[in-house]
Amino acid sequence: MNILIIDDDTKFLEMLAWMLGTEGFKVTAVSNGDQGIKIINQQAVDLLITDMLMPDKEGVELIQEIRGGFPDLPIIAMSGGVSGSSTDTMFMMAKRLGAQEVLAKPFSKDEVLMAIRKSVANEQ
Repeated sequence: MNILIIDDDTKFLEMLAWMLGTEGFKVTAVSNGDQGIKIINQQAVDLLITDMLMPDKEGVELIQEIRGGFPDLPIIAMSGGVSGSSTDTMFMMAKRLGAQEVLAKPFSKDEVLMAIRKSVANEQ
């Protein structure tokens, strides 16, 4: 499975890419939404994991754009940038726009693997 991860926190991005790579996934990791859109248009992507709070293109905007061209691509939205009801509202919006799963940072390896399984199962 080819997974694209988009997150502006490069240390977190590298850690998540490494962790999923050790589980046998082929991972492409980029630090902003525009790079992510280019990757999706250039190569086959089976799952997108995207941060919701990024400086150039917010996750909500990114999910809307991807849904326009790739309506069947499974998406997991993640965030650790806000707390409480703001996170709940952001995750609710991500789900409405088409994200199959949401993850609050920090999350465990088991949590992300479960979210991947659920996201892909929902699309089959």
